[in-house]
Amino acid sequence: MRIFQPRTLLLAIAALFSATKIVCAADLIPLKSLDGGFTASFPAQPTEKQTPVPVGELTLFVHTFGLLQKDGREFDVIWSDYPTTIMKQTTPERIYAGIINGYNSGQKKLISDKPITVNGYIGHDLEVDMGNGTNHRTHLFLVDNRLYEIMTYAPVALKDDPEITKFLDSLSIINIRNFPARGFRIEGAQLAGWTAIDRDKSKTVAQWISPDSKPPNVRALITIEAAQPANPSLDATAASFAATWHGQVSPEKLLLDGEPAQKIVAQNQTPSLQPVEAIVTMHQGFMYLVMGGVVVGHDCSTQMDEIIKGWKWEPRVPAAEHLEFMLEPMSEFDGLALLNYPKDMYRNKTEDPTHIVDLSLYDLKRNVGALQAYVQLTPLPPNANFDLAKETLLKGLNGTSTTDSPLQWVDGRKDASHAATNVVHSKMASEEAKQDAFLKFALIQLDPAHLVLINFTIFPVDDKERARYEAATEGIIDSVKLRTAISLSPSQK
Repeated sequence: MRIFQPRTLLLAIAALFSATKIVCAADLIPLKSLDGGFTASFPAQPTEKQTPVPVGELTLFVHTFGLLQKDGREFDVIWSDYPTTIMKQTTPERIYAGIINGYNSGQKKLISDKPITVNGYIGHDLEVDMGNGTNHRTHLFLVDNRLYEIMTYAPVALKDDPEITKFLDSLSIINIRNFPARGFRIEGAQLAGWTAIDRDKSKTVAQWISPDSKPPNVRALITIEAAQPANPSLDATAASFAATWHGQVSPEKLLLDGEPAQKIVAQNQTPSLQPVEAIVTMHQGFMYLVMGGVVVGHDCSTQMDEIIKGWKWEPRVPAAEHLEFMLEPMSEFDGLALLNYPKDMYRNKTEDPTHIVDLSLYDLKRNVGALQAYVQLTPLPPNANFDLAKETLLKGLNGTSTTDSPLQWVDGRKDASHAATNVVHSKMASEEAKQDAFLKFALIQLDPAHLVLINFTIFPVDDKERARYEAATEGIIDSVKLRTAISLSPSQK
């Protein structure tokens, strides 16, 4: 039996990204991938696989569903995300061209390339003679920064099998935005050029700005918030928002995926950004708010409707169980360093963003920043070295009553320029926060003149959760690197 492997992986890398494969069949079996944001139908249960592909300073992941039939036919669905940096340096046309040109090399020959549309997205319908008696068909779609490929391989004698066409035509791109730690997802919302921006508040789940906005000059903004309500009454909460925004609660009866909701409307005739429309609801004891704000002459009602239409409740995952890191690290400290962290962490505003990054992971149920990382860029004096800096820092920390027991550097790190302490309980921090608090510190030498100091604070509910957060701190520490010529997406400044 052949081991399942994506044949297009090398082609994808050549095009700055990659592809993988999937399974499909006769009486087709529907499959829905929430992470991938698509549905497709297969002849049998496909095999799911994730393949890491190192590219420069990144590790990219190719996600695959694939099925190999006994008669030699193969049915694949692949999706993978292009990093922001690559997207800024290229165009969709160049990405498509890189993949398509790969099918016209060596013994392979491109037979046809036709335009195709799925769910409003325009892509390429390719047929390729692989040169080894195999016919290959694939549909390519680049949606924002995500590449979808649904493809088949078949012996030439079976290339016209109706099942192949049914499989290829079964793809539906539903563009899912998933927020498992907040208990909902958004399916299929078409936000037409609106761009996601960083969150800077604990209750903020996601934010998008209009195509003509460029921070700080924002012309239209949509924000989703989830939080513990100040008042459990939906009517009272809606009335409070309406009063604050000088608007009114609409008499329109609304449901947010079956949950009763209230709509607030207001007017803005000024050049400053102000709320003009919002939907608020209560779900399982939490308040959810979808809010649109504009300057005079702008509108966000179409995008608001798309979000409301695509809203789906799902079981809420504890914050400690959703610690997936961002696809790529951020460029920090005026482009000097790279830093990666769990994508659910938000960035607190700081007075000196060129020297400080203040991160926090919000636990909705407990209404607390359960994992906090205060990251600072600091100079290394000319007459000092890394060992002396470590010694001085540790002596200073242990000379206070911050921790219950001494901090010490933990041996065994692969990179000698990265150092981290043990995790120690802090009675002082616990009393201040009124819950158990643990501290950990890290020191990283970026170059001969700069250090990065990280102060971690962990507020776990139990040892299991503490272990998850400790593992996340290690990932954050390991991600800190000097930014090289192959740099990644800059954070907002």
